[in-house]
Amino acid sequence: MYSISFRANRSILIKALSFWGPFRQERENYNLKVIVSEQKNKFPGSRKTHEVVLDKFEVLAEAENSKMFVVQCPRAIRLEKGNWIRVRFQLDGAETCVCSSVSNSYYLRECDIEFDFLDSSHQVPEIYFELTE
Repeated sequence: MYSISFRANRSILIKALSFWGPFRQERENYNLKVIVSEQKNKFPGSRKTHEVVLDKFEVLAEAENSKMFVVQCPRAIRLEKGNWIRVRFQLDGAETCVCSSVSNSYYLRECDIEFDFLDSSHQVPEIYFELTE
């Protein structure tokens, strides 16, 4: 078992290009639910689930012109190397968002997204959220 925290190269990057029109700097707090599931064999199937809920987190790091910021999970999630991992993010505060990883893009309502991957390198992929009207 090892511990994963969404920090540094395991960051969740939320790119707010449009949030009800122009990006509102005063809107710094969102509700984020992160659900991590794992299974030893083929995916999908029965999984044990670890759930972490973050409420009203603050902007921890900002990019130029304050349109990108990084959030962190305050707790570590213990997973076993070599298992299939499903990471599900729920972000409240927009009707629609674009979520993308290195190889996939998703257009979903209610900012609800799942990523499946085989964890063989102790890395949770970086996931980018683009908030849209």
